[in-house]
Amino acid sequence: MNKLVLLFLVLAGSAWPQGNEPSLLKNATIELLVNDVIIADGELNRIIDEFGLRIGKTDINNTLRKGEYILFADPALLSEVIERTERLGSTELKKIETLNHAATIKQFRFDLAYLTEQKKLYRHDLEINDPTGSVYKELFNRERELDKQIYEKNRELMILEEEIDRSTITLDFHEKSAQDLESRDGFTDFINMPGFETKFFNLENPGSQGMSDRYLGGSLRYMFTKGRSYFLIGILKPLDGTGGGQDLINDIVIYGIGKDFYPRYFGQGRNTFLNPFSGFEAGGMVLTSDSGIDHIFTVEPHIGVELFKNKYVIIDARIGYLFPLDEEKVKSHRGFTQNLSINIVF
Repeated sequence: MNKLVLLFLVLAGSAWPQGNEPSLLKNATIELLVNDVIIADGELNRIIDEFGLRIGKTDINNTLRKGEYILFADPALLSEVIERTERLGSTELKKIETLNHAATIKQFRFDLAYLTEQKKLYRHDLEINDPTGSVYKELFNRERELDKQIYEKNRELMILEEEIDRSTITLDFHEKSAQDLESRDGFTDFINMPGFETKFFNLENPGSQGMSDRYLGGSLRYMFTKGRSYFLIGILKPLDGTGGGQDLINDIVIYGIGKDFYPRYFGQGRNTFLNPFSGFEAGGMVLTSDSGIDHIFTVEPHIGVELFKNKYVIIDARIGYLFPLDEEKVKSHRGFTQNLSINIVF
């Protein structure tokens, strides 16, 4: 009975909280989009030296223009290290994982206390038994088994305490060499953003084949991917009165499908204000006058800037050059365009 009471007291003491013993494990996973992998790698190595980080893995692939790191940091420095690391580029993913191992550590210590006291009891029984008897041999084998269990528990506890003593940072960064169709602004990421666009069409060689000098109008513009893919349909009216008789083109119905691309630098379209882009439209124009109707196919390369963008609205302006795909109208129907548009998430 005295042995059982002693064992109970020891186990109860081991289960009692051990002060402010560390038990939180914090790990981070970060993915960055950088302008240049080599430059980012050099800057990251300076961060490693400054904060005394340990390197678990490093892999720089100059062919694929990407890098992978596994770093170990002092948990007290984790937030500052993450903040400095994010300055290397645009953050595409940041995940902080926090695990509380207090209960696990408590269980390990409880088990170790129990196994240790069991070993003491077996050792006491071994000392009072005949070493040549069968009981002694059985007690001896049980004690060896307890030694093995104590070793495994201590090893698991040591590994856990080492993990808690450091934070693991898994860092991946890659360089964007072209429009990244797999990213969050990719062609396949569909959205629903109807909108409206104004269009000013200034002909380069006006006054022939019934064309007025300038046209102004508007169109419905429907953006359907985050990669700025859209289609539109609208109408233009002449700004220079009704002169020109029955041959004057007094209505131009325009339609087309377009695609814009963000540049490699200047934020890759992730800024709230002033995101530059370039792109093109392919479509056509239906030309109507009092005397007839005609149709031509057109292409229109353009450059522009997103004046403002958030997750609800995009306001942008662009200039382009509309070019007819008809050799008879290539001189008289080409010209510069100016557009102002707004699209809203619906």
